[in-house]
Amino acid sequence: MLLGVPKIGRGTGKQQAEACLTTLDEWGIRQQIRGLVFDTTASNTGLKNGACTFIEHSLDHEVAWVACRHHTMELVLASIFRALFGPTGGPDVVLFKRFQTGWPYIDQSAYETASEDMFDSRTAVLRDEMVNFCKLAQEESPPREDYKELLNLCIFF
Repeated sequence: MLLGVPKIGRGTGKQQAEACLTTLDEWGIRQQIRGLVFDTTASNTGLKNGACTFIEHSLDHEVAWVACRHHTMELVLASIFRALFGPTGGPDVVLFKRFQTGWPYIDQSAYETASEDMFDSRTAVLRDEMVNFCKLAQEESPPREDYKELLNLCIFF
């Protein structure tokens, strides 16, 4: 069960831990926690400033640390994709296959960023929040290369 998806100002281990602990307290289950499943980033795993360290110390009992690089988020993203585009018939997603087939015929030197008319008042606000978040994430602490690429692509779009 997904208990919450709190928005935090920064991705530091301490802020992540505080958001997690607040959610646990809201559900009244802090003392029932016996393990942590997490992505293996330094903000989660750091022995001094990692979210897992802060959470474990706050729980006042040892917990099992279960590192997972991507599988947890794949489940969330799969649910979102299914909600937006419908069920897939297996690993060959028609939308992606069509894009893959057409890729060689796309003039990659003639690109355009998203135009203003693509956004209504609601999505324009979300776009602005995303761009601000991405710029702030790049300024505050240099992200890993794969995250940096994602942030740059979001800003570019």
